[in-house]
Amino acid sequence: MSLRRLAVSQYGNFNFDGLVEMNGVPLAFGKDGIYVLEGDDDDGQPIRALLEFMTDMGSERQKRLRSCYLGCEADGDLRLVLRNDEGNVREYVFTHKPMQHSARVAVGRSGRGRYWTFAIENIDGCYFCIDTVDAVVTVMRRKP
Repeated sequence: MSLRRLAVSQYGNFNFDGLVEMNGVPLAFGKDGIYVLEGDDDDGQPIRALLEFMTDMGSERQKRLRSCYLGCEADGDLRLVLRNDEGNVREYVFTHKPMQHSARVAVGRSGRGRYWTFAIENIDGCYFCIDTVDAVVTVMRRKP
């Protein structure tokens, strides 16, 4: 957990018992020994990162998504996956500039639902940082 931002990270596929930083060097330790965590890959493989959350956007009514605006920076391609509670899944890939920037993702108009899941993931292990996710929605007249 980052105490500065109160952000929680979850690490998978590591067989480590703990993480520590000593003299500015990140270390991991486990039953197999101590490892120095450095570089931009995991033993030659790209590091997959994913941000995922679900929301009803403050309304119990069904809604359609029109577009999404991402405030972020990345040094490669990102994938946005949208899922609603009716099983509709949409996937978009976009290239983002390696500086703070706002990216607009036009969303197909089919599909509606109360709950929407947003998943943003890196492609080929690129670095990315997400500041904001804004969605333009049309709220339907009736409840689900």
